[in-house]
Amino acid sequence: MAIQQTYKQSEIEKRLKILRRQVYGKSKLSGIKYQTSGKTSTYRSNLSSADLSYIQKDLAKVGLLTFLAIGVQIALYMALKNNLVKLPFV
Repeated sequence: MAIQQTYKQSEIEKRLKILRRQVYGKSKLSGIKYQTSGKTSTYRSNLSSADLSYIQKDLAKVGLLTFLAIGVQIALYMALKNNLVKLPFV
C-alpha cells in the first residue's frame, strides 16, 4: 500500500481562504487566476448580468456626483477669488 502525502496549508493560506469565504461567499470559486506560494489558483465571482447592470448604474451615479462635487468646488473657488461671494469671517 502506497503512502500518500497530503498538502498542509500554511497559516497565511488558511487566513486567505477564510477571508475569501467571507468576501465572496461559500460558492465554488474559479475563473480569475492568482498565485499563492508558487501555486496557481483560480476564482470567479458569481455576478449575473443584473448585478453588472446595478454596478454599472452605481458607477455612473458615483461618477456624476463626483463630477458635480468637483464642479461646485471649482465654481465656489472662482466666486471667492473674483469677490463674487464674501465670507463674513474672512
